[in-house]
Amino acid sequence: MEIKKTTHLVETFYKAELPDPKGAELLARLKAFGSLSAKEVRSGSLYEIGGGASAEQIGRIASEFLADPVSQGWRLIPEHPAGQDGLREHWRVEAWPQDGFRERAGAILTAALRQAGHRPTLCVRVGDVYRVAANYHKTQVENAFLRVLVSSRTHSLKVVAEAPWRL
Repeated sequence: MEIKKTTHLVETFYKAELPDPKGAELLARLKAFGSLSAKEVRSGSLYEIGGGASAEQIGRIASEFLADPVSQGWRLIPEHPAGQDGLREHWRVEAWPQDGFRERAGAILTAALRQAGHRPTLCVRVGDVYRVAANYHKTQVENAFLRVLVSSRTHSLKVVAEAPWRL
């Protein structure tokens, strides 16, 4: 039997009723640099899980390994359409280590999942995600994050429009 290789993207995030210190710090930095006058920034972690795992197996992995059940929630991220560059109010910014930079967290998580019996899991890549409430164009959001958060030499950014979330 051949194992179908798929990739799932899981986001973990602080529950809405809890403060988000990393998001609050980034919001302050964006305002201090005059980059964006965002209303809110929420932070989270992204896990790109490649292998033959089903969506049900990914749900178990997210619940058991990725999200703290007391303070965090998780969700599977659907594929985003490309080319959304217009003026939007809600943005999702993904920051991934560039290829060639050893990604230790992903390697450790991959080994832990395999040791726990999740054999179809071939690899895990770990990144950061930020949900930004700011009425700007895609390129403005991307440039602001490159100025205050990451370097284009070490990270790649993916900025996509997102449906509003509860503020």
